Amino acid sequence: SQYDGATQYNVMYSQRIGGGAFSAPAAIFPAAVGHSRNAHVFLDTAGTLHMVWEQGTTPNREIYYATRTSGGTISAASNMTNTSDDEANPRVHVDGTGRIHIVWEGSTPPPSPTTAIFYRRTQGSIFLAATILPKLAGNQPAEMPDICTDIGSRIYVFWAEADGSSRNIRMV
Repeated sequence: SQYDGATQYNVMYSQRIGGGAFSAPAAIFPAAVGHSRNAHVFLDTAGTLHMVWEQGTTPNREIYYATRTSGGTISAASNMTNTSDDEANPRVHVDGTGRIHIVWEGSTPPPSPTTAIFYRRTQGSIFLAATILPKLAGNQPAEMPDICTDIGSRIYVFWAEADGSSRNIRMV
């Protein structure tokens, strides 16, 4: 993400082909509202670059997803969250079967609002609904998720979670 010098941050892109020079940075998805920040990418075995980022300003950031093929075609950005809550720190991963997995931290609804880790994945070419991952301390914040899969396509999600007196690393 780079500040445009006037009002907002934009997700930027630069590439290098072979041993050549890097291209000049260009805004890949100029922010329409608020900022585009905290981008994360994953390159799959077909050469498709999967991108996620947060769009907007606190307290109403959304998580967006798009792709760039090895031929340079960029897909339209898709809103993965579309809520009135605040979402941040997205991560994307593609497993060996081609399923796309996205995690992020987000706000849970009242009566006990806190942050939790949300997860979405594809089934075929369709993203399934988001689910909230279980926490050890339900009313404590969970943040900074990351995700990976192993050769058997088992999914591992890690995050930091407070327990009231310290912060622990959790895994499901």
